[in-house]
Amino acid sequence: MPKGRAINQLASEQGGIILRTQAIAAGMATSTIDRRVSSGTWWTVRPGVYRLFESRGETDDLRAAVTALPNAVVSHFSAGRMHGLGA
Repeated sequence: MPKGRAINQLASEQGGIILRTQAIAAGMATSTIDRRVSSGTWWTVRPGVYRLFESRGETDDLRAAVTALPNAVVSHFSAGRMHGLGA
């Protein structure tokens, strides 16, 4: 799978978020990452954390938070929503 496609797939699974370390591990050059950020293609959420595309709703936002924040967890009602439980 081409690296750009792999990065987009990973970001999709993480609520639109990719970590700089993940992009580098997938083979993307740091200069390419920096260029995407400076051009506005990727948005900086916090240092080393980028949003590749807009959130598609609450579940994306929760996945993004867990990816972006060290030691974050989703619990209770929100966790149930992520797993399709409840309304």
